[in-house]
Amino acid sequence: MANTRGSQWQGQNNPGALRRQALWRAIEEEFDEPLTDVILGLREQGNSWRTVAGALGTSYSVLQEWRHVLGLPINRLDKIYDPSSCPAVRASDVKAQAFGYPDAPTAIADLRANHGLTLKQIGERLGIHYAYISKLSPASVKGIHNTSTQGHAVHCRQLEHVARGGPDHPWSKDNDIVFAYAKAKV
Repeated sequence: MANTRGSQWQGQNNPGALRRQALWRAIEEEFDEPLTDVILGLREQGNSWRTVAGALGTSYSVLQEWRHVLGLPINRLDKIYDPSSCPAVRASDVKAQAFGYPDAPTAIADLRANHGLTLKQIGERLGIHYAYISKLSPASVKGIHNTSTQGHAVHCRQLEHVARGGPDHPWSKDNDIVFAYAKAKV
């Protein structure tokens, strides 16, 4: 038995196809050029494929379909970075700027190093999820000192245990710098 349901939505019976064809004709009339020349002209100006689709008033997938029909190259690696498709400032930077910092990493470094706040406390203060705070944290404030006060106390007890175990304790190998830093914090 033939697929009668699928055949009902082919060609002129498909309202989406009719809309795409009308848009195609409208674009050609507006630019007074064939659609191929319009697309390639926008592309030569340095626009990304998504920007070209937006300029033509269609979705990226419809543009892909048109490129296939027109015989234009469809190379997935053919990508141009288009700064207009990315926000100029991250939302986290905007939240940090509200507190007088130039960007989020600077705010995190200051709040962590100079004010002694934990990642969760920094997240609550800036209104940013603490996992994203961890991602944005500069290398200078990452490490043991990012733990809470209770976590730091547990870590100090572990260091005392290692010190009592002597130089042959497995944790004391290759960690002298880390332990010296943690002991200096106590």
